[in-house]
Amino acid sequence: MGLHRDRRATPHGAKIGPPLRGCPWKAAERRRLLARSFHYAAAQHSLSAAFHGQSRSLLLAGADPLPIASQNGAVTAICRAMTEYMTVTSDAPMARNGAIKLYGRDAFEGMHKAGRLAAETLDMLVPHVVPGVTTGELDDLIRNFMVAGGAVPATLGYRGYTHSSCISINHVVCHGIPGERTLKDGDIVNIDVTPLLDGWHGDTSRMFLVGDVPIKARRLVDVTYECLMLGIEQARPGNTMGDVAHAIQRHAEAHRYGVVRDFCGHGVGRLFHDAPEVVHVGRPGTGPELKPGMIFTIEPMINIGKPDVKLLDDGWTAVTRDRSLSAQFEHSIGITEDGCEIFTGSPGGFDKPPY
Repeated sequence: MGLHRDRRATPHGAKIGPPLRGCPWKAAERRRLLARSFHYAAAQHSLSAAFHGQSRSLLLAGADPLPIASQNGAVTAICRAMTEYMTVTSDAPMARNGAIKLYGRDAFEGMHKAGRLAAETLDMLVPHVVPGVTTGELDDLIRNFMVAGGAVPATLGYRGYTHSSCISINHVVCHGIPGERTLKDGDIVNIDVTPLLDGWHGDTSRMFLVGDVPIKARRLVDVTYECLMLGIEQARPGNTMGDVAHAIQRHAEAHRYGVVRDFCGHGVGRLFHDAPEVVHVGRPGTGPELKPGMIFTIEPMINIGKPDVKLLDDGWTAVTRDRSLSAQFEHSIGITEDGCEIFTGSPGGFDKPPY
């Protein structure tokens, strides 16, 4: 389940500000977040001045900024949010504090179990994603499967969300709400699940083809999966988040597709959403350095048309502004000493359609 990023942009095109996470907005909350985004913008300006001539395309880790009393204070606040790492044990109290957490082997084992259940949940759905089924029926299957596996759906009750999954059809980019809508022949569908098993979040999503899907839509799905895997290839120690993002952006734009900027991947583990933000557009060598022990999602959202999206009045559902088709795949991964481990690979070999 991706994070919703702030709409204000830096001079380099990357979004700034704290993640909004797709929750329904109250007016007061929107004003508070907007005010915070101005603090981020001010700090970015200070960074530009302080590091003139150096790479300034730095990614925020998502922490609340420290109070900005001066330009130097702004630089200190932002740099701390972007560069702080902390080693944690699997049983330590967890809080979203902006630091990038480095986990041990026991945490990786917990994520493998949660990730496997997440992947098995999507595998289970393969024979059920057919014309005539409702998204609400699929959501019921997901909830029952997770509970039978000893987990609870992390989305159920999350910030007021009342379902066990997100199901996004055709031009819905992400966070589609299950309900009475019936799948039709030719639809492309993203199903995003996160079982919470023994305190660990296994976050993953996958595309499904419903019946006879046009070649244009199939090609979008194929390229989106390729973008995910190219990003994962760059997920190794010594590389940066910018390397991951650039691999995704380059491949998508080579096919003249738009890469969504408004939503991003995120740190995951004991917390559903944590630092760092994992954006899917960027420049090589920029952003936080990848270090062993980091756990996060990569989840590119790729549009046939332009990258722009809009949030519907329900406060959750994001759609393409031009109503073009959108696709997404997501894996939870962990950085190791020599590469990365994918926690959410399909045990049944159903990583990408056709299944």
